[in-house]
Amino acid sequence: STLAMLNSTSGSLVIPSTIDGYPVTAIGDNAFSFFNNLTSVIIGNNVTTIGYRAVTMYNVRKIEENINMRGDFQGTFLYDQELAPRTTFKVGGKAQVLVEPATVESFLMVLESLKSLKLPHLILGGCSNVVVPDEGIEYPILSTTQLTSLSLSTDKTLLHCGAGCSWQQVIDFC
Repeated sequence: STLAMLNSTSGSLVIPSTIDGYPVTAIGDNAFSFFNNLTSVIIGNNVTTIGYRAVTMYNVRKIEENINMRGDFQGTFLYDQELAPRTTFKVGGKAQVLVEPATVESFLMVLESLKSLKLPHLILGGCSNVVVPDEGIEYPILSTTQLTSLSLSTDKTLLHCGAGCSWQQVIDFC
């Protein structure tokens, strides 16, 4: 079964595992569109598909609040960010949410939060050879651009590069 719509204005939301005896395996497009003050979402393990715009900006902002309350997140949450200037082709729309963690630990913290809530997301690097749709991207984008650490192994035989390192940074380091 697909959960098509819930009508409520606030509070916690628990996606039931069954409705009238049918397992809930998907959340339909715009399913949470009438939730104005959603404080939490619990999604059962049955759900394998989350529809377009089922997740509202409020839900994503709640993730940011929860991560920031922990106090150990390093990086930025950006909203309504133009993606075209970040791509090599210089085309495309906006990202509703662009998260740029500054450390691997912060990256993993956000990724785990998105996965635990079963939120659709996209991981982007330097946006080389990426074409963003003109209408933009509705779900959170997790960027690796600030993950630029470089280090040599103790025996100096391996170079460890962060996912956001440019070739020029690697060349300069060597």
